[in-house]
Amino acid sequence: MDVMIKKGRAATFTNAYATNVLLSEIDSDVRIYAFNEVIDYGTERIAISEGSIIMTDQATILLYEQLKELIDRWRMEGKQAEVSAQRREVLEKIKDKK
Repeated sequence: MDVMIKKGRAATFTNAYATNVLLSEIDSDVRIYAFNEVIDYGTERIAISEGSIIMTDQATILLYEQLKELIDRWRMEGKQAEVSAQRREVLEKIKDKK
C-alpha cells in the first residue's frame, strides 16, 4: 500500500532570506550558508550569514536535481534570471576568507 506523505513544519521552523550563498564541504556533510547583507565595519567588510543548512550527500544531490529542474523551467518560460558581477565578486571574497 502506497502511503501519502504530507509536508509539515516543526515548531522551530524559520525562514532565512538570502541574497548570496556559500557551499562548504567537510568529511561528513555539505553546508549551505545563507548571506543577506554585507556591512562596512571600520576598514573591513563583513558578510552576514543568517544561518546554514547542513546536508547529507544524498540531500545535496536531491537539492541539485530540484534546482536544475527549476532553472531549466525558468529558461523554457523565458525568465531572465542573471547574477550580477557585484554579487559574484562578493561571493569570491567570502570564499577567500575561509
